Amino acid sequence: MKKFRHPMLSIGLILSFCSPALLARPSSEDSSKIQRELISQSTKIILLQKEVEALKKLVQDITSGKIEIDKLNAKFVEADILKADSIEVNQIAVKGQLKVKGKTELEDTLDAKKGAKLANIGVGHCPHASCEYSYETIQLKSIHNLRFLFGEDRKFLVRNNGGVEAKGVIHSEEGATFGEVAIGHCPYSSCTFGYETLQVPENRNLRFMFGDDNHFTLYNSGRVDGFPASQ
Repeated sequence: MKKFRHPMLSIGLILSFCSPALLARPSSEDSSKIQRELISQSTKIILLQKEVEALKKLVQDITSGKIEIDKLNAKFVEADILKADSIEVNQIAVKGQLKVKGKTELEDTLDAKKGAKLANIGVGHCPHASCEYSYETIQLKSIHNLRFLFGEDRKFLVRNNGGVEAKGVIHSEEGATFGEVAIGHCPYSSCTFGYETLQVPENRNLRFMFGDDNHFTLYNSGRVDGFPASQ
């Protein structure tokens, strides 16, 4: 035989497990506190909406090239109010410092009149130490080297001690000077066939060494030492 259960009895059982604080009506003090909290949150939402609208307007002005950026408000730059995978910008004229986080692709020329710092490489200015001709300088920290890579192959290396390493032939149409040995030009006195000349200062000698073995020496007097007697 199916038992009958009164619906009010079930509600009473449910209410019996509820906390009295939940069933009680809020006091006037609690109501005032809740009301103040709601007003505070509403004010924050309104201010946030205004910031979002201002930021949208700023982005529109930047992308249309209408404004020059002197200094972006930090809360617009650092806050996560607006996130976008990409923004297309026709023209931005920046006065001061521009910091970009993430990848930036340019389809046109980047003109930085005060130079730029790319990772640890300063181009056109000296971020690591003062220098006289910053506008024509590439500068790294004193502990770093400058590498030139094609793909993953390093072709050229300038070390911080002044040394140079290169893979392949170095071609110089005007010749080169290594220490005091000039090859392919005549920096110490005029000559007719500079392109095929090896020249040192007149008070120097020219030595040919293999390892630490001085095989022969060409003295500035014209004397040659070191050739085997059979030759």
